[in-house]
Amino acid sequence: MSLILKSRLKKPFFSDHTPFGQVRLLGFLLVFAIALGLLSAFLVNTPLIRDWEDRFQSKYYLLRSAFSEPEAVNLPLVLVLIDDHSLPTGTSRSPLDREWLADLLLKVQHSEPTLVGLNILLDRTGKEEKDRKLIEVIRRSGNIILRDDPFYPVYPSFAAAALDKGTLRFRLDSADTVQEVCANTVTCQSRGIYYQKILDYYGFIRGAGMQNTYPDQPWMKINFAVTGLKDSDRSLLSFPVIRAHEMNRLPQGAFKDKIVLVGTGFPDLYPLYRVPLSNPGLMLQETELIAQILGMIAGDRYLHAVSPVWIGLGLFLLLTLISLVVVFRGPLLSVVVSALLVILLFISCGWVFAFQNIEMPFILPVSIILLFALAAMIAHGLQERFFRMETQIQLKQAKIDYLTNELHSHHLFNEFSRLSVMIQHDPGSAREYLVEFAEMLRSSLKYGDKSMVPVNAQIEYLESYLNQQRLIHKDRMLFSFNSNGGFDNIEAPWHAFFPLIENAVKYTEGFLAKSGVKSARIDIELEEVAGKLVLTVRNPYREDLEVISARKGLKNLRERLSWAYPKGGYQLEFQHDERLWISKLEIPI
Repeated sequence: MSLILKSRLKKPFFSDHTPFGQVRLLGFLLVFAIALGLLSAFLVNTPLIRDWEDRFQSKYYLLRSAFSEPEAVNLPLVLVLIDDHSLPTGTSRSPLDREWLADLLLKVQHSEPTLVGLNILLDRTGKEEKDRKLIEVIRRSGNIILRDDPFYPVYPSFAAAALDKGTLRFRLDSADTVQEVCANTVTCQSRGIYYQKILDYYGFIRGAGMQNTYPDQPWMKINFAVTGLKDSDRSLLSFPVIRAHEMNRLPQGAFKDKIVLVGTGFPDLYPLYRVPLSNPGLMLQETELIAQILGMIAGDRYLHAVSPVWIGLGLFLLLTLISLVVVFRGPLLSVVVSALLVILLFISCGWVFAFQNIEMPFILPVSIILLFALAAMIAHGLQERFFRMETQIQLKQAKIDYLTNELHSHHLFNEFSRLSVMIQHDPGSAREYLVEFAEMLRSSLKYGDKSMVPVNAQIEYLESYLNQQRLIHKDRMLFSFNSNGGFDNIEAPWHAFFPLIENAVKYTEGFLAKSGVKSARIDIELEEVAGKLVLTVRNPYREDLEVISARKGLKNLRERLSWAYPKGGYQLEFQHDERLWISKLEIPI
């Protein structure tokens, strides 16, 4: 009789160590890759991710500076900066003396500029005579655009004298580095945007009309590729910079056809901005930033962000590559591939940012690539682990099957030998014996392929076996089988109790043959004690008794118990005195 114990463990759907199992693992990873691709497309423009990317992209300017000089600017722009050397002794830095400022604007107009951008807030009045002089200079010039602010608006008399006015706001990252400038009326909190007013009026005066187009977005990323900086005086290299006290040296018409930005250039006076350039801690004046923005727009050097759709699709393709490597080449090679992808991504992002003016995210894709590579290796490791566990379970079940089959073969051999003798000497008892034996075989066929069997079913099996023995031994061998308690929901390994009872019968037969007594008794008790099933079997014993046996039943029982309860918790012990042998088995419920 071949009894096969089948594994009933529920396996992960990708645990097969077969080509089909690899395809299922690949499918799982591809679904995960699609989810991460969609997630990246959603997250790429969130404030936190943008902040991380902006801070990291600052390093790309180092790459550009290593291979090329700052780009040439085709905008005729000159900066006139007011510093400590320009002010008369004892003059206040803020607010600037209005009469002195009027004289400075007259000197600028003497150089015949096309347009003047005055980046000095005139949000309050001073001495009436000096204010009147400044207002008159602004009105007579006719080409001055004032810097406005939504919180500190230009005083009406100054605004009425000027050509126009415009506001300006910058957005900083978490490191207090300026990254973006307002680009519409909502973010600038004004109908007029300062740098747009300057470019529009310059084009109009030059005859090109006021039809400049600007990016339709709330904030515009500033491209510092046209900027070079002197470490000595921290001035812009891309545009001529003239200090206010040097204006007397300029000839008439020196600023002809040019835009002149007039602003403060004090190295320690607000507003100062940290910019994402190679020199750490470098601070620029607002006027210098405005010049940078004007040069960027005039040269059409906007930074163009890659669409989130393309980011998600590109990331999905990279994750697909990692999936293929993990599934078909193993996790070790996937580590190498992931590292190469990170390096390639860094070079690509840096190159297109520095030389193509394209913003490609790096921090988010790298984070997702590393997360996915780790998850893919874990999934591959789980597949390998479950495969090894499945192999071990199959070996274990094969071992249990072998032991159970060996036990039944041993039992069947004994029963058929005994039946042949009974047929010759007591055919009537042999028929009854066959009935009980048929019940035992029926139970074996029903439960033989199960690792755990209800205790009540095993009790019925044992009753059939005891009835067989009563037919054989008549009154010479008496049996008492007491099963205390209900065992409706309790299971135990198949044939866990039978070997002890069979062994007791075998030794009692030897005892009867050698001692010459007329009868002997075997007491069997099965009960539940403190969460364990306890089987106790008592049979007669003599020290000089030797029974011929291969001892396979008890040996197999020990091995099957060790397989059924790998964590222990069972106990099989034997004890005796001069007249009684006690076998005791305890197994956890």
